[in-house]
Amino acid sequence: MKFKAIKRFADETTEKAISWITTELNACLRELFIGLGKLTFAENFVSYTWSGSLAINEVLQISHPFKQIPSGYIIYKQVGNAVVDASTSEWTNEVLYLRNNSGTNAVTLTVVFFA
Repeated sequence: MKFKAIKRFADETTEKAISWITTELNACLRELFIGLGKLTFAENFVSYTWSGSLAINEVLQISHPFKQIPSGYIIYKQVGNAVVDASTSEWTNEVLYLRNNSGTNAVTLTVVFFA
């Protein structure tokens, strides 16, 4: 948006200036939405994808590249019937923990972690 161009409305009505600003803003938003719409899921976040298996009742320590404590995770794919959570162990700026709460089933996962 070129705010210097608004000077040309100094001798005009407020409605003309508002109309011009609205048109410029709509054009900028349209470009932004088009650009963001082309991003993949992974490109929308600072993320780390981990794939692996968790044995029955296992707590797994996973190293991550963030250099800060991850803010969350999404289980992207799961094979096996189990409840997987973030464990009770504290996540750090180097490692995080996932826990398989199932007493009967191992599970294979793909998990996306977010910084």
